[in-house]
Amino acid sequence: MQTDEETPPWTRFKELLNLRFGPPLRAAPLFELASCRRTGTVEEYQDRFQALLPRAGHLDEAQRVQLFTGGLLPPLSLQVQNQNPQTLVPAMSLARQMELLEQYYASTPIAPARGVLSTPAPCHAPTLVAKAGAPTASIEGRPIKRLNQAEQDERRHLGLCFNCDEKYSRGHNKVCK
Repeated sequence: MQTDEETPPWTRFKELLNLRFGPPLRAAPLFELASCRRTGTVEEYQDRFQALLPRAGHLDEAQRVQLFTGGLLPPLSLQVQNQNPQTLVPAMSLARQMELLEQYYASTPIAPARGVLSTPAPCHAPTLVAKAGAPTASIEGRPIKRLNQAEQDERRHLGLCFNCDEKYSRGHNKVCK
């Protein structure tokens, strides 16, 4: 480049580097940055965001933080926004920390407190089916009993399953579907 042209000014040199080594430029780089969304890990999103950021033109720090946190998508974006990071670096760090916490809690089973019986968690969300005028819940076509609070308390006290009349124990949800 020095043989063809003289040494370019710094801004022109940065522009040429981005044209040669950066991702392809689009007609609206700010729109491309604003459209950037997390689809994988936070680190992958962060790398994509930082690659697009220089092409978007001058943005103040608050705008950078808002664009980054908005692209995280809920619930992660809301968790980071609640911490109110003032600059982009802490926002990115918070997002990575929150992702690690999310992964930890997703992989760690929560054991019930000692002496407390817990109800089995259904593997599918209940769907409402109207039968004889009163809505009841069913999972995969099987009816589920709707218990009021007093009935739940009584079954919990007796140690019975909420869906059948057998004793509830750890692993009962495999027997009682």
